[in-house]
Amino acid sequence: MNQWSSERAVRHPNNALEEWSLQDGDLQIAVVVFPGFSSLDVALINQIFHYANQPNGRRERRYFVRLLSISGGLVTGMSNIRVWSDMTASTPTDITFVSGGDGARAAVHDVRLLDWIRETNRRSPLLIGVAEGRALISAAGISCPDAPAVTSHMNADMTVPPRDIYDPSGALLSALSIVKQELGIQAAQEVGERVIPDSSRRLSAILGEPSDDIRRDKIREAAEWIEQNCSRPITVADISQCALMSERTLLRHFKAVMGVTPSDYLLKARFELACRLLVSTALPIDKIARRCSFSSGMALAKLFRKRLSVSASEYRAVANGYGGGGVRKIG
Repeated sequence: MNQWSSERAVRHPNNALEEWSLQDGDLQIAVVVFPGFSSLDVALINQIFHYANQPNGRRERRYFVRLLSISGGLVTGMSNIRVWSDMTASTPTDITFVSGGDGARAAVHDVRLLDWIRETNRRSPLLIGVAEGRALISAAGISCPDAPAVTSHMNADMTVPPRDIYDPSGALLSALSIVKQELGIQAAQEVGERVIPDSSRRLSAILGEPSDDIRRDKIREAAEWIEQNCSRPITVADISQCALMSERTLLRHFKAVMGVTPSDYLLKARFELACRLLVSTALPIDKIARRCSFSSGMALAKLFRKRLSVSASEYRAVANGYGGGGVRKIG
């Protein structure tokens, strides 16, 4: 298991993350569930780390999320959604989330669960209570500031009040705080927007705004990625993943940094690749077009006429010294 700092933390990660650091390696994340757990909490945590694994293929670490319960097997959450879980016993983790949900009022009486939470606090690098899950941590005798009053004195008729998805102690921001610490504000915002569309304004107010320099660097990295991969099919979604941005954010900032839209930049990269292949190989025009992901040799021929006012064959002849005149610089 990864080596962390010696201090344990059960506070909300905005404060707790300052107390630990992580070495290289995959990150094992556990979400503890119990009958009546919040299905939304589990879904949010899983989706956030799923998208954090995807951005650009250059991650040195991957995040693995597992569900744990005292007895293992199927556990029924709120809305009667059932999930499969592993047993908590002998399951090492790097970060442990204790989920919330209406079932917390009964879970505070589960002696085995509370004992396991105490043991996890002793050996796990980071223990995070999500919403009502903080009450379970508190019931285990572990200090958890601002834990909700979902404790043993609650009667069976009481329900947990509705909570804002942007609650700092909720699943969304608890998980995004981990992503922010590991990958930065920009990545946390973009992962959050993929999980909750149109959430960028709210998330920016909470997580902070990435600097213009960071955004420009990500755009330039995406442009370089386009040049290196232009021979294969590429979508705006692919480019946005590389840039750690939503498609809308990418489209808004790419032209400001690179001077053209992502689609135009891709077309330019493919055209320049075709020009290089025309000069350096004897491949037929149709085959070069396919290698550069153009729909046909005719499409490439039309682009040559439009951009350079010569045919592809004429460009090849002039570039290789077999024709007179000159060839206009590619722009």
